[in-house]
Amino acid sequence: MELGLKYATHMLKNLLSASLPGWSDMNRIRVISWNFTDASRTLEAVLSAGQEFIINRLKSLGISSYVVLETCNRMEVYYESENSLRIEGLPDPTSEYSREEAAKHLFRVSSGIESMSAGENEILGQVKDSFERSVEAGCVGKPLSLLFRKAISVGKACRERTGISRGKVSIPHFVVDTVEESFGINGKNVLVVGTGKMASDICKYVLGYFPGSITITGRNSASAKELANSLGVNVIPYDLVNQRAVASDIVMTATVAKEFIFTAERVRDIGGSRCYVDVSVPKNIDPSIAQLNGNILISTDSIIDQLNENRRRREAEIEKVTRIVDEELSNFLSKMSESRAEDFLSEVYNYSRAIESEEIEKFESAISAGRDPVEAASMMLRSALGKTLSPLTFAVKRMIREDGSKSVDEILDIMSREFIRDFLKYSGQTADLPGRRSPRSQIPQLSQKP
Repeated sequence: MELGLKYATHMLKNLLSASLPGWSDMNRIRVISWNFTDASRTLEAVLSAGQEFIINRLKSLGISSYVVLETCNRMEVYYESENSLRIEGLPDPTSEYSREEAAKHLFRVSSGIESMSAGENEILGQVKDSFERSVEAGCVGKPLSLLFRKAISVGKACRERTGISRGKVSIPHFVVDTVEESFGINGKNVLVVGTGKMASDICKYVLGYFPGSITITGRNSASAKELANSLGVNVIPYDLVNQRAVASDIVMTATVAKEFIFTAERVRDIGGSRCYVDVSVPKNIDPSIAQLNGNILISTDSIIDQLNENRRRREAEIEKVTRIVDEELSNFLSKMSESRAEDFLSEVYNYSRAIESEEIEKFESAISAGRDPVEAASMMLRSALGKTLSPLTFAVKRMIREDGSKSVDEILDIMSREFIRDFLKYSGQTADLPGRRSPRSQIPQLSQKP
């Protein structure tokens, strides 16, 4: 019977290799994305709602496996579902992907070529942090986990194998350079509102231009003190932000606050003219302050030309990264299909073991009853092979009757149901068998010949 199973396995391999690549449960992976657009401010509307709002909506819709990714130019929700997702209270997403396109998009995001600043390093950390937060919250299923782990690996590989992230690539770097060119930093007093990585990077780049002083503040006083101590700069309580702004030449915001920190009214009260810098998303400084008292306002909108030039200079590296992403995507899809097929073949072997036990009992009974051993063995083998191939026969007939053009996963699902149904019948069990697998070492691997 083992020989018969090996040839049945070989036949199934040929059948699967002739079909389109499949993912099993990974077919359920989707992503909706809100991207930075000057015209609509769609991203700002979504960011103002906040991740907590989005997560609560996901839970209310019964979505239990998801990762919410927030960056300087996008908010994305990766989730597992059979259906497209729309979140009431938010604008329609600017883009949507599913299955292999969702994987390709995440690989491109983690590699840095979908960022506002091509090749930025920060995005890989943001992907990793978003994934880890979802894991800690217990809201990541196996398919999403496999996808994000691979995406992080692809992001690292792209930076190691190309020059996509060499040189100046971060938004804070471009913004600070613009401040230096437009206003000057040397000897100036700088106030930074914010305590996260963006604020930290801003401070580091400002220090390179030898300011007179840097003062940090934020709503989280402990984080503000920690950041100030790590950089050797000043720190003040958040409720003194107005007073410190009066004494500052440059005021920078880098927070995730949902509202303006510096409104037009607040800037009027502060008085004077100075350089305001806003690298927050959504924006923390009212754009109209640029018309007050000769103030200068610099934001991500101010560096679009530099970002476009950065992308142009990196075109050759972007092409290299694109090739790596496509190669890694192909390998990833192939591995997922192999894994699904081997799980299915494991089910087949479990089923064969149940038949084997039943047929041996019948054979022993026949011998005990005095039946000719050769005849008894022949009947046992015919019966065992017939039962072994029966689910496959019914599955193929069903596929032809219902629809002959099916994906690998649809084929495997139909066959699995047939084999599990008969396994339950012959093994005497009454429940489904999640996790019941024969050791892979007992199953011919897809790369082996029978």
